[in-house]
Amino acid sequence: MKFDKYYYENYAKLNLYRTVDDSLCALEKSEEPDWILHDYTLGVEVTRAIPAKWAETDSIVNDYFGKGLDGEFIIKEIERMCKKGFNAELSSIDGHAIYSQEKGCFDFNIYLEEIRKSIISKEKKLTHYTKCKKMWLYIFAHSSMLNDVDIEKVISGVEYTFEKLFINAEDKLFVIDNHKLISVVKISEEELKYLKCTSREMQC
Repeated sequence: MKFDKYYYENYAKLNLYRTVDDSLCALEKSEEPDWILHDYTLGVEVTRAIPAKWAETDSIVNDYFGKGLDGEFIIKEIERMCKKGFNAELSSIDGHAIYSQEKGCFDFNIYLEEIRKSIISKEKKLTHYTKCKKMWLYIFAHSSMLNDVDIEKVISGVEYTFEKLFINAEDKLFVIDNHKLISVVKISEEELKYLKCTSREMQC
């Protein structure tokens, strides 16, 4: 399976029931929202907070990262595959590949703005979704550099009616309940590998 919308939807469900509440394994596939409980007590929408050009490079990188491969090997394979050039930053430190969506310096606030835009966009579409008693929004932020201050800055600057937000920052899951950051769930390297591999294997 490619790293398409179904991969991210499967990943979100796995992450939620393995780290938040194991009863969420009962979530069933749907559209608008992406997951629901059969009695419509809960709906979960999944989205990505990422510029289009970053999504393209992420798709390439995700085929190699999280598999324990040597950093130099990853760089050579991506350079071999992207003969017209790779529009992002790749390096290797102590055998570990380091990836940044932009070459050189860039404004970190891009991440925060993309999260805000994702929340606003999904909020506008809620009236067209299947009615559920509770609605949650799971957002892939695509940056492990986000911290508590960043998340609080985002949620204080946008209005929404989702009961809970889950912001995935790769090795962390920020949990926002009723507009308040209530916890940060750390995700181990072993768990990340499991989530990635299992999400790719799941049938949509």
